[in-house]
Amino acid sequence: MPKAQRGACQTRRSVAAVRLLVLTALVCLQALPWTPATAFGALSRRLAGTGLLLGVASPALAEQLERYVEKDPALPGFQVQRPKGWLFEEQTLKQNMWKDYGRTLKFSQGNLSIEVALQPIDDDKTQLSQLGNPEDFARAFANSASRVLAPPNSAEPSPVPKVTPLSMKAPEDLMQLLAQYRLEVGERPPLIFQQLIGIGKDSEKRNYLYSLTASSPEAEFDRNAKLFADVFQSFRLSPK
Repeated sequence: MPKAQRGACQTRRSVAAVRLLVLTALVCLQALPWTPATAFGALSRRLAGTGLLLGVASPALAEQLERYVEKDPALPGFQVQRPKGWLFEEQTLKQNMWKDYGRTLKFSQGNLSIEVALQPIDDDKTQLSQLGNPEDFARAFANSASRVLAPPNSAEPSPVPKVTPLSMKAPEDLMQLLAQYRLEVGERPPLIFQQLIGIGKDSEKRNYLYSLTASSPEAEFDRNAKLFADVFQSFRLSPK
C-alpha cells in the first residue's frame, strides 16, 4: 500500500480515538471565565443556517434516519436518530472515579462518521463554563489529535496535526457549545470536525457530559451538513 494511502487509512482509524480523548479531557478541565457565543472569528458558512442549537430537523431527511433508544438500565438513557445503512459500533465506558457507566456510539460510512458519547460528571456541574472556556475546548481537541495521530517515539513519525478552530457558539445558559475544527495532517486531505457538547441529566437525575461529533473530508462536508444537523438535533437524554 502506498505511504499516502496508508496514512489516510490510519487517519480514519484514529478519528474516533480523538473524539473519545477529547470528551475525557473536558471532564478534567478547570473552570475559567468565558463569554456566551464567543467565536474564533465569524460563524462559519457551514454552521450558518444549520440551526443546530435551536432549529427543527429537516423532514426531507427523515426517511434517511432511524431512531436509536438506549434501553440498558445500567447505561445513560438517551435517544438519537441514526443514518440508515451506516456501520454501527458501540462501547461501554467505565472509569474508577465514577460509579455510573458512560457510552459511545459510532455510525460510519466511507469517510463520513458521527459519534455520540456520554460520560458521567459531578452533580454540581451544570454549565460548560465550569469545565473550561472555548480556548480550553479547542486546546483539548488539538492535544488529543496530536497524541493520537502523531504519537511520540513512533518508528514512522507522522506529520504533526494542525488543528484550526473555525467557530464556536453557545447559548446564554451555557448548557451547550457548538464548535467546528479543521484537521490537517501532512499531505492528507483536510478533515472537518463539527461537535456539539452539552451537559444534561437522564431520567435517574444522573449528570452527564455528552458530545455529538461529525467528521468528513472538507470537500464532502457541505453536502452532508444537513444530515449531520438532523442527527445532532435529534439527540435527547430521555427515560428508558
